[in-house]
Amino acid sequence: MHGHKLLWSVTFDHDPAQRHLIGHFTENAMKLAVQCTWSEYIRHTGPSTSNRK
Repeated sequence: MHGHKLLWSVTFDHDPAQRHLIGHFTENAMKLAVQCTWSEYIRHTGPSTSNRK
């Protein structure tokens, strides 16, 4: 069996014990990893109040 590198997405907390796994993704699923991580971030922080488009 060949080893595969995985990208791990976790929530941020200054205390590593408080971080939660969002998911893990293969290297070729980078876009999916980013989308899942971003949507989880927005879910916890609310939508941006920036006027940037």
